[in-house]
Amino acid sequence: MLAKKIIELIEKKHGREIRYPKDCEALAGDISQKTRQSISSSTIKRLMGFVKGTKEVRTYTLDVIASYLECTCYKDLLEKLDYHHPEKTPIIKEVIIKNLCKGQKVKLKLGNKESILLCCIGEDELEVLQSKSSLINTGDKIILDKILLNYPLYVKQIIRNDDEIEGCIVSKISGVTSIILL
Repeated sequence: MLAKKIIELIEKKHGREIRYPKDCEALAGDISQKTRQSISSSTIKRLMGFVKGTKEVRTYTLDVIASYLECTCYKDLLEKLDYHHPEKTPIIKEVIIKNLCKGQKVKLKLGNKESILLCCIGEDELEVLQSKSSLINTGDKIILDKILLNYPLYVKQIIRNDDEIEGCIVSKISGVTSIILL
């Protein structure tokens, strides 16, 4: 699901509120007409929160949304919304989890307030050492493939107190704003 702020911008550009799933069909047509690119109404329903799903949002889709909102790409949209804050440390744009060493730590900043400290414990598994996130708790084990700067964190699965929980999308508004390898 897209961030509330981005949905508000889309509704403003579209000229009407997206209240029902059928409204997504009209929005899909408007996006296609104004950008000359298309996103299916079923994808828009998922992005607007009408259909539950943890399917990863493609970069193309995010870039089309950004284009509809008169930005060159999704990263530019986030910068326009003032969610990107450069750090003094080298900018890490992507972390492939299977390339981390066991015991290696990764600190993520999510938007302006949330942060997560992770420790690699397996090929695609990380333990949450500290969390200031509403979806992921300290002590959770999470499974994911990669972390991308300026994109939401797509968690495939959460293991909490030996219970397996369905995956989730963390920081839908601003995405991961900083990645630091410790």
